[in-house]
Amino acid sequence: MINKIKKGSLIIAHGSQVKQFNSDFLKLVGQIKRIVKPILITAAFLECGKPSITSGMEFLEKKRVTEVLVIPYFLGAGKHITFHIPQILKSWQKTRPQIKIKIIKPIGQDKIMLKLISSLIQKNLIHS
Repeated sequence: MINKIKKGSLIIAHGSQVKQFNSDFLKLVGQIKRIVKPILITAAFLECGKPSITSGMEFLEKKRVTEVLVIPYFLGAGKHITFHIPQILKSWQKTRPQIKIKIIKPIGQDKIMLKLISSLIQKNLIHS
């Protein structure tokens, strides 16, 4: 039997003690799911929210995902991005080497953010 590659994505936010932030993030991930289906997508929080990163990965594993794209919903690459998240994922993956994990740059470092922020300035200051 040939192993079929099944792709999924884990979108990670820091999490907040302010429940509205966590709720808004989960709502955003729900909207993303509807746009990019049939790719399996789930949300996770580094801290101050549920599900945790390991719970999110376990969910994808149960769905037989073999390749996971991790998207950090962070503005920059501080210690959480360069150390904490990779450490959690590496520890989780030790007993699951068959699952490939790719972590991309945080969304704040994507070039599309330059366009987005410029567009917001133009929309709200120049064209208002």
